[in-house]
Amino acid sequence: MPYEMLIFDLDGTLADPQLGYVNSINYALKTHGLPLQTAENMAQYIGPPLDQTMLVLADDDPQLAEKLIVSYRENYTLTGYQENLVYDGIEEVLQKLYDMPNIRLGVCTSKREDFAIRILKMHGLFDFFEFVSGANEGTSKSQQLAALLASGKAPKNSIMIGDRLYDMRAAKNNQLDKAGVLWGFGSADELNEYNPQFIFDQPHQLLQLAK
Repeated sequence: MPYEMLIFDLDGTLADPQLGYVNSINYALKTHGLPLQTAENMAQYIGPPLDQTMLVLADDDPQLAEKLIVSYRENYTLTGYQENLVYDGIEEVLQKLYDMPNIRLGVCTSKREDFAIRILKMHGLFDFFEFVSGANEGTSKSQQLAALLASGKAPKNSIMIGDRLYDMRAAKNNQLDKAGVLWGFGSADELNEYNPQFIFDQPHQLLQLAK
């Protein structure tokens, strides 16, 4: 049965957030006198909710983690979100999918919703999607998908598309099919732990989901 809706992760799936993310992380760390991080080291933290990452960087100090989040967002609001880059081929694929009468598109991201919307609008992608679901601290992607399904925004024959285990796990927890992508920040081994129905290494392959 064809999928009625394709639900995309944002970071590592539609757009590369690494430059703005790392710059904003290091702004927060420097503000609070903590060691700076390399882009290579921080790549593993692109995908999970920000509060989880900051708690690790704060050595499990919740008060410091909250201060890091505030400083991170100061920088991200000014410049960080503007440093996101759309992956080559994504816009063309989204346009083709959008033009298909039987396919609907949505976004479910661990990024805060207002930032996700800014990024999509900045790149001219926002109008492709029926909804953009972003997360507040403490909200998992599994909870986001459950809410989308419960509200009827996402039908049961949707598929979740993402680059990290968090996307695959959320889909599994909500009995949705899964498509992993390899141009982001996760590995094939990480994705295969959740037995996705598809793994793609080029954006144009996403068109297979419309067949």
